[in-house]
Amino acid sequence: MKKLTKQIVVNYHAFMAEKFDVKLIFRKGDIPQEVYDVFPSLNQFCNETITVDTAFLNNYAITIPNPFGKTLIYLPWVAGVVTRVSLYNQVRRLAHECQHAVQIKHEGDTHFAASYLGSPAMRANYESLAMHPELEIHFWYYGKPATAKTLSSMANKLKAYRCGADDIAVTEKHLVAYNKIVARGSVSSEAGKAAIGWLEERV
Repeated sequence: MKKLTKQIVVNYHAFMAEKFDVKLIFRKGDIPQEVYDVFPSLNQFCNETITVDTAFLNNYAITIPNPFGKTLIYLPWVAGVVTRVSLYNQVRRLAHECQHAVQIKHEGDTHFAASYLGSPAMRANYESLAMHPELEIHFWYYGKPATAKTLSSMANKLKAYRCGADDIAVTEKHLVAYNKIVARGSVSSEAGKAAIGWLEERV
C-alpha cells in the first residue's frame, strides 16, 4: 500500500485541475452558488435522472459541462482534509471526475449533457468508463486488482443515478473485464495515466 500525505493530495488536486483544464469547487457547506450560476437548471435537469439532495451532495462528486468556461468539478470534500473521505478516496474519485472532463472535451458540452441526462444506458456507459482510472489507481495503490465485491459495489452505485438493473449488470461485467486488463499492468485512461504518472514521482 502506498503512503499519501495531506500535502501530496493537495498538490495532486492542483495538478489534475491544471492538467484537465477544470475548475474544482470544494464542499465547505451548502452547494456553492457558483455551480448554479453556471448551470442554473442543474437541479431541475438532474432531478430527472438523479435525486440531488443534501445526502447526494454529501456523498457524490459532480462534473458539470460549462460552455462558458472551464468544466466544473464539484467535490464533497476539501483537498487534503480527511473527514468522511480518505486521502486515497480523494485521489481515486477526482480521477473519475477528470475522466468525465475528458469525455466532455471529446464530445462537447451540449452533446455530453444531453446523452448523460437523457439515457440511463448512456449514463451507465459514461460512468463505467470513468471508473477505469479508479481501477487503475486501486491497482497502483494496493498492488493488486480490485475484488469482486469492490466491483459489484462500484456498479451498484449507479442505483443512485437511476440506472436500471440491466444497466448495472452490464456495468459490472464491463468492470470485471477491465479489471483483468488492469491486473496485467495496463493503464489506458487519460486520467489514470496522468494521476499515476504524477503520483509515482512523489509517493
